[in-house]
Amino acid sequence: MTLLSCGPVLLVAAIAVPALVSERRGVSIFGALVVTSLAFYFFVNVRDHGNVYTGWRVGHFVFMSMAVVTGVWLDRLVTSTSAAQPLQLAAFVIAVLAGLPTTIIDVYNTQDITNFTEAPAGKMTLLLRPDERQVFDWIEHNTKPDARFQVDPVVRGQETWAYLPAFAERRMSVGLPISMVPLAKYRDGSAEIQKLFDESPLAAYERAVRAKVNYIVIGEPERAAHPGVEDRFNSIPNQMSLVFKNGTMSIYEVR
Repeated sequence: MTLLSCGPVLLVAAIAVPALVSERRGVSIFGALVVTSLAFYFFVNVRDHGNVYTGWRVGHFVFMSMAVVTGVWLDRLVTSTSAAQPLQLAAFVIAVLAGLPTTIIDVYNTQDITNFTEAPAGKMTLLLRPDERQVFDWIEHNTKPDARFQVDPVVRGQETWAYLPAFAERRMSVGLPISMVPLAKYRDGSAEIQKLFDESPLAAYERAVRAKVNYIVIGEPERAAHPGVEDRFNSIPNQMSLVFKNGTMSIYEVR
């Protein structure tokens, strides 16, 4: 399984490390990182989330460190006069060719913005519509950088709950993160903040104040899941005033 996961870079590192024994400090650091990563891989877990992320991330550490070791070895190999140089170069080329198919697939996938099929966490490509981009632009130019925004993180799920922090560059009071953190408190917090979209206007206002929310964003997901939410907010303009509206989204300021 390790060989299948890591691929031909293991072969290159197995050749490179013995060839770099003179670099004792560097090789020692590499060895310490590998041993530490293996320990975390088998004995450390992030509770309440997925059971895969620790192993996944420490695997990245090993990959990155093997790239450094390989680079140092290749730099020396090119200028080497050893009789084994042709064989070592041939082994390196074979490893590169063996890893090339998955590299090509990864390069294609990271640039593929035409795939809109469903994935476990939402659509494979997130499409930002002009109205949404207009909202992000308004937020950037009309609100303070430390202002807190809120959408319904439960309804939006893992597909778009984070696009306010990502594209509007503003924090939310609570959301549903996708990796490397225990989820229970975020699920509980999201369930609590979701109530403000359904409860009476003044109760919603009080909940937003307690959560230190400065702005509430209403889009199509919120309207579909919480009928009449904008009418409720519009009924208390002194507490929650409509400060922006376009064809798709509305923003209410919590005063």
